[in-house]
Order: sequence, then C-alpha cells, then structure tokens
Amino acid sequence: MRMRDDESGQMLVMTALSLAILLGFVGLAVDVGVMFRAQRNMQIAADAAAVAAALNASYSTVSGSSPTSAAQAAASLNGVAANYVTLNAPPQFGWHTGVGYYEVIVSTPNPTIFMNIFGMHSINVAARAVAGIVPSPSCIYVLDPTDPATLDVQGNALINTPNCGIEVASSNPGAICTTGGKATINAPIIRTPGGQTGSGKCNGFQSNVLQSGSLSVTDPLNNFLGSPTNPPCAVNDTSTKTLSGSVAGPGFGNSVCYSNAISISNANLGPGTYVFENGVTLNGTVNVGTPSAPNTTTTNGATLDVENGGFWQGNAALSIYAPQNKANPYNGIALMVPSTNQVPTCDPSIKQPAPCLQVQFGSGYGNLTGLIYAPAATVYMQDNGGGTVVTGIISYKLYDKSSTLSVTDSYNSQNPSTTPLSTVAMVE
Repeated sequence: MRMRDDESGQMLVMTALSLAILLGFVGLAVDVGVMFRAQRNMQIAADAAAVAAALNASYSTVSGSSPTSAAQAAASLNGVAANYVTLNAPPQFGWHTGVGYYEVIVSTPNPTIFMNIFGMHSINVAARAVAGIVPSPSCIYVLDPTDPATLDVQGNALINTPNCGIEVASSNPGAICTTGGKATINAPIIRTPGGQTGSGKCNGFQSNVLQSGSLSVTDPLNNFLGSPTNPPCAVNDTSTKTLSGSVAGPGFGNSVCYSNAISISNANLGPGTYVFENGVTLNGTVNVGTPSAPNTTTTNGATLDVENGGFWQGNAALSIYAPQNKANPYNGIALMVPSTNQVPTCDPSIKQPAPCLQVQFGSGYGNLTGLIYAPAATVYMQDNGGGTVVTGIISYKLYDKSSTLSVTDSYNSQNPSTTPLSTVAMVE
C-alpha cells in the first residue's frame, strides 16, 4: 500500500514531458523564424525583379534583352534562380492589371529544421511584387527657375487642367501671376518652390490648390534638341516653299528638313518629323499625323520641329497627333521649339522678347494630341476668339492673355505606357 501511494518522482516525469513540449515549441519557432527570413529575402528578390522588368521595358535598347530576362537576372543577384521566377505582363492579380505593369512571383523550396523530424523536409516560400511605368500626375511644366510671373494669366484667360497638375519651377515669391477675378487657373494642384504674388496687376489667387515651397522641377525631356542630328534628316529639301493638299511625309522615325521658309496651307501631313530651318507659317486648316487609339504603340504620329526661325499660326486651325512610340526620339511631342532656336516666334506686334512660341492668336485654334515642347521659350496665347486644346506643355514660361488653354485629357493618363513623362515605380 505504501509503494502504491508513493508519489515521489512524478515531478521528474512532468518536467520531462514539459521539456519535450517546450523543445517542440522552440523548434517550431526556429522553423517559423527561418521561413519569415526566407520570405523577406524572397520579397527583396521579387521587388528587384519587378523593377528590373519595368526598367527594361521602358528604357532598354540592348539586343536580346527583355523584361523576362531582366527580371530573372535581378532575382538571381538576390539569390533566386531563374526557374523560380514567374513574370506576368500585364499582372494577373491586384489593382494594376493594365498595360505597362509587370508582376513578378518568386517561389522557392526552403528546408526545415524541426519539422524535418515529422517528414516535412521543405516549405515553399513565395513573394509577389508589381512595378510599372507610372505616368506623371502633371501635364504642364514651366521651367524658368527664378523669374516672377513665369506662369502669367491675364484678362479673362482660362487655363483648365481638371485632371492633372501644374509644375512651376521658379523660386520667386511671385512665380505665378493672375489678374483680377476673371483670369483663372483650374487645376487639382499647382506646385512651386516660389509663390503667387497678390500685388499690382497680379491680384488674383489660386490658394486653394497652390502648394508653395515645393521642390523645383527640371526639364523632364532633358533638353531634347531634335533634328537635324538626332536623328539625322532622311531628306534635306532645299526647294520646297509651300505645303498644301495631301503630303505623304517622311514616314515613322524619319525627318524631312526644309531649308526655305515654309508656308503650310490647307494641308494634311502624313507621319514623320517636319523640321523647319527657316521658319513656318500656317494658313487655313492644317492636320498633321493621323489619329491612333490611346496607349497603343503606333507609327501614325507626326511632329512639327521649328529648329530655327519663327512659327506663325495666325488664324489657322491646327491639329497634330504626336508619335506614340518610344522607339521614336520625338515620342509624345506634337510641336517643339528646341532651346537652340532663339528667334522671336510671336507676332511682331506683341513685342515679346525672344524666344517666344505663339500657339494662338485671334480666331486661331489648336487641337494637339501630344506635348508642346519649348524648354527655352515662352508659350504665348492671345485673344479670346480662339483657343488651344493640348495634352501637355513643357515651356520656359507660359503667358495666356484672354485665351482658353485646355488640357482636358492629359497625354500621360491617356498613354501611360508610351508617354515620355513617366517614371518606373513599385505599385504593389
């Protein structure tokens, strides 16, 4: 009876059993910790691979290179073999399933430690990342870094950009100038390191959307100079003085350079780049390029490049469809005056110091699907008899006197995978 009731040694048994359970939990914690570490490394590899794929699609010109090979190479540098990398373009899951986004899924088997005792020798650890070519949220860039009134809106002028922002680079406290209660800038956001003066003729305000003290922007196209050297002119025309009717044009990726002053009158110009080395005047109705579905890579677009001399639109009606193809140096540019052109291109009566690109005067009207690129010139609009609809502007200054400038469909949002105003970023 005494031996049956003897409880000595029970604590030793309970301790042994508890120790076994405790060691099990320790082993499980070790395995879980190892898997979490593996997953973190997988996420690093997936992030790098997604960004590499998007960068390759946006910028690479290396023969034989592709988003897939770029993703595999980036993952390999982070310890994941190519056969464990899956690239989906466009993504199959998530919030960004459109063209221009790249989904990478990496999944590798990882050996276990404690669970190996129970026959679970490895666990697949996976990670997912999405990177894409993200279009700029801004559609107007005013690049003058220091002067006042670099964005100058007078009279009953209206600048209407309801779906995209305006960047004003000037650090001057009066970088933005609007007059009275009639001159209006309608934009979701206006950013500048400077501000908006409220004295003198500049007595209007956009304080509800103005963000002063922002970082200054620079030319997003990096002072692109265009033909005749980039690319060289396919045709050097020394005889033509007038373009009218249907003109086939030099074709996608090619430029025709006119050495004479050119008059374009009631003309339909085909794809390619038209380079004017001694100025150009428009009359009647002028259509340049042919329409394309948004966000598609096409060879239908065209560009007017005023390399030297003036640009006089007068009362003409101008429509331009810019190239939508990143293989074209003029991608997204409808009308340009490079920084090397210092000729006054406004109507002489305006007396605007050179350089100046006048895109509207009197009853003139413009409808440009693409960018106006004039990084060293004032883009100038005058009179309320006409107006300009454009999908983006990059200029040194912007002056609107009683005209209507509309950016109702930002080129960036309409063409997110082909716009030149884009950056590569992680989105998921």
